[in-house]
Amino acid sequence: MKTLKVSFIYLITVFTFVLISGCSKEENPAGGNGDGGTPAINALIGTWNATSSTNPNIQGGSNLISAENTMKFTFTATNFTFNGTGQFCDPGESCSQTGAVTATATSFTVTWSDGDTETNNYTLSGNTLTTSYTDESGTYTFICQKQ
Repeated sequence: MKTLKVSFIYLITVFTFVLISGCSKEENPAGGNGDGGTPAINALIGTWNATSSTNPNIQGGSNLISAENTMKFTFTATNFTFNGTGQFCDPGESCSQTGAVTATATSFTVTWSDGDTETNNYTLSGNTLTTSYTDESGTYTFICQKQ
């Protein structure tokens, strides 16, 4: 009986040690680089200037970006800001809109202040961001360079 009791205590001690050694503090609980962001959004952080924007249903699919029609995207770990001029805004005005952003390795989703959401697919190649967005007028493709 004494041997069984000692074996039981030994087994409990070993089991407790295994449980405790398996627990450790996560150094980057959000999966990122310690700033609370995710790896996907970290790759997007910065300002991106659109160099080309096309939609096959508008102007025959020609480039919509020009000196009068500009577009810039800015990503932080939690927000997305769109800045535009020309046909991307009301006539004669520049415009800006900010929303909360989340990202995966292939898309980012913006939740605007009015609660609407917009999901854009994207690819990254060095300092080039290619993103696409579809609305009632068709699919827009934007090619942007990191500032």
